[in-house]
Amino acid sequence: MFSYRVIDSQLTTDLHHQQIEIRLNDTAGIPDGQQKRTPAHCVITPTYLNAAARIRNLTVYEDDVWIVTFPKAGTTWTQEMVWLIDHDLDYGTASKVNLLERSVFLEYGSIVGSNIP
Repeated sequence: MFSYRVIDSQLTTDLHHQQIEIRLNDTAGIPDGQQKRTPAHCVITPTYLNAAARIRNLTVYEDDVWIVTFPKAGTTWTQEMVWLIDHDLDYGTASKVNLLERSVFLEYGSIVGSNIP
């Protein structure tokens, strides 16, 4: 699935607590002709290790909508926009129901902690 290493840096520890670097090992899902591209590594908190198998084994449905963005690149705005488009611009529900309930943030618990329902 992936390999990881603990980032052993005083700067990382002082700023963000412990971090790990993840590298994808399983590239079987990369389309033919694209295998020469090496997936970039990702730096994340060690709590991701607890969620990795759950995410890897997630059942994906044909009508699932995926929002994939870089951090701080308008993810929340994009989630809101996509949800509204997918729900016929239902601003009433959007104003009453929290976005985290309307648009699942797959790795949320691995970023902010494990006390998330």
